[in-house]
Amino acid sequence: MRRGGNAFYTRAMSEKIIAMAFMRLREAGKVSEIRWDDIVAHDPTGRLASLRGLARKEALESATRRCGIGRRPRTDIYDFLDVRTRRRTPSARK
Repeated sequence: MRRGGNAFYTRAMSEKIIAMAFMRLREAGKVSEIRWDDIVAHDPTGRLASLRGLARKEALESATRRCGIGRRPRTDIYDFLDVRTRRRTPSARK
């Protein structure tokens, strides 16, 4: 078996696990100021605790695009985009 195929499988699996953790966070009511520790705490498999470096970065980037989550500039804090935009425009309804 080639090593490249295994790395892709690991990244794709990590992305799916992170997406599941994001959905569990949303169901729990945590929709803003999400940190890596929160994601690991809602991991149903326990695999994310050992994810480091570039693999973690790539899996997070693709999972955030997939789930509609944005990263705050110059930080590692994430927010659901639909919740953040709703907070900014309540005065527009007047």
